[in-house]
Order: sequence, then C-alpha cells, then structure tokens
Amino acid sequence: MTSNLNYFIVNNLKVNFVLYFYISLNTEGFICRNGKFSKVKLLLDSITTIFFFVTKLSISRLIIRNLKIINKLNFFNMKTLKFLLIFLVIGMLAVTTKAQNVDEILKKHADAIGGLENWAKIKTMKMDMVMKMQGMEIPIVATQVNCTAMRTDITAMGMSGYSIITKTNGWNFMPFQGQTKPEPITEDMLKSSQDELCVLDKILRYKETGDKVEYLGTDDVDGTECLKMKLSDTTGKESTYFLDAESYLLIKKTVKVTVNGQVIENSASMGNYQKQDEGIIVAMSMKTGGGEMEIKKITINADVDEKIFTLPN
Repeated sequence: MTSNLNYFIVNNLKVNFVLYFYISLNTEGFICRNGKFSKVKLLLDSITTIFFFVTKLSISRLIIRNLKIINKLNFFNMKTLKFLLIFLVIGMLAVTTKAQNVDEILKKHADAIGGLENWAKIKTMKMDMVMKMQGMEIPIVATQVNCTAMRTDITAMGMSGYSIITKTNGWNFMPFQGQTKPEPITEDMLKSSQDELCVLDKILRYKETGDKVEYLGTDDVDGTECLKMKLSDTTGKESTYFLDAESYLLIKKTVKVTVNGQVIENSASMGNYQKQDEGIIVAMSMKTGGGEMEIKKITINADVDEKIFTLPN
C-alpha cells in the first residue's frame, strides 16, 4: 500500500506540484519511465543551434576574413562571395527567428491561461484535491504563498502527513511511510522543489531565472498536434512541454531530474481547464500511468497563516 501511494503521489500532482510531491516524499528506489526524449532530434537541434550561435557571434570576423582571402588569393569569384554572404546572413537570421518563435509561442500560452498580468495578481493559492488510485480517494490540500512557501497535507490509511517547502528549508512527515517525526529533505530535493514555489510555471519565467527554452517542433499526443518545448534549468532538471497547437494550453508535461544519483522521469497529462478568480485558467484534472488527480476547489488570495510553514514544537 505504501509503495503504491508513493508511486501515485510521484505521478499525480498538479503541474506546478508534480516534482514537488516527488521530492517531498521518501521515494528512494523509484524510477518512473513514462516517456522518452528523442535523443537524435535533440542532438541535431543542439548542433544546429550551436553552429548558428557561433556564426552569429563571429559573423563580422568571418566576413572580414573571407574578404581578405578573396583580395589576396583571388580564389572566389563574385558569385561565390555572394553565396557566402547570403549563407552567413541566413545563419544569423535563423538564430533570431528561433528565439522569436520561442517567445511568440510562450506569449500565446500565457494568454491562453489568462495572461501574465492576471497571474501576477496571485499572492496565495489553496487547492483542495483528490487522488484516485486503486478504488481509493485520497484527500490532499496544497497551500501556497507565491514564490515563498508551500505546504501539502495528505490523509491516507487513517493517518495525516505533510510536506513543507520554503526558500530556505524543507521537511517531510509521512507516517503512512513509517516516519515517526518530521525529517529534513536532502539538499538536492530542496533545490528541485524550490523551483515550484511560484504559482506561475517556470517556463514562463525562464528569462528571469536564467534557464534555457528550446522549440523542438511539433509532436502528436493522443491524436492532438502539439508544439514541443524543452526547458533546461540551472539545476540540471529538464522539462518537456506539449502545448496544443490550436489552443496553446498545456496538455502534457514530462519532467526529468537527477536526485541522489538517480534519474527520475515523470509524465502527466492535463485537461478540464477552468477559469478561476483573478481571470487565471487552471487544469482541474491530471492523469498519469498511476492514476488520476482532480482539483475540487481553488481558493485564491485568501489569508494564509504562515505559521503552517514552520515545524510544530
């Protein structure tokens, strides 16, 4: 029962809490393989990006060098020179176009979920959820102070547990996993889970966090054409986003992270988007191979006693 609950929690959390729940639980030995990256596609894309990036940075020197060669050796005719210049300019434009495509896609995604201005109004968020697995319904309450702290309370097997993450510390207390008192989480887990402290997904904050976002082209997700985006953050975590090509809503997300030397990969499908207070739009359901999670209620900008983010005496 405990291992099944672990597996479900690892795989069945709201997008912003997927990795957090995994990290907040004692999941030693769990490695989920719910999706694979196209290594060849990423390799080719990386080579192309690096080539054009170097070309863009060195374009002036390359042109000057080739002009000197032309003048000295008279090796190229004007037709060849023209081709060379066009090639270099195309390389420079390719980098610019690619960057513009990423930002344009993310802008449309942000608009689809209510707009960045509305998300900026969110100070606190509380979600009442139910995890459904093996015929059971497990209540979860997640309380979050935007970019500051979050707490997740879980009731299972007649026992209540919680996880707490702040900007400086993190603890778990999961009695249904055999814990008898709150225990600090590891440094790796803390760093990874702190990425989820903000209510707005990290891909829409990648410039301020110094992360990297790539557009990987289109892909098919259960018959729906999707735009595939890859986020590589400064901690080494990789997340792949699949945005509906028509609505620009997120319908699938895969997260790959290394924790305690183990590569953990989780995948979740999102749906049933509903408009909430302050105009934001949130996916109310999420499915993985382990089961389903449903958000019953979202409370926005209610007062939160920040004592709940400290350990009881």
